[in-house]
Amino acid sequence: MPAVPGLYPPGELTQPTSTQVIARRADPEIIYQARRAAVFAKLTAPGVIDALEAEHRIAAWEREAERQGLDRLTAACWEAGDRWMAAQRWE
Repeated sequence: MPAVPGLYPPGELTQPTSTQVIARRADPEIIYQARRAAVFAKLTAPGVIDALEAEHRIAAWEREAERQGLDRLTAACWEAGDRWMAAQRWE
């Protein structure tokens, strides 16, 4: 079989030449920050609330989640947080 431009010559390994995708474990802290940022973005959407108020509400939820013994690194924690924040009477 003739060599094809951009590919290894026949008989050589067929590993990528430039970059390899290496599977790695997700960093729980990065996932936490992403979930928190998503809630912040949802709260600060136009016409909802301002950034400072959003931070106060998220911080209040994080305290409540800790009180309830929820793991802030889980999606379930942030889903519960959405429901909890929606149920609060904020002043």
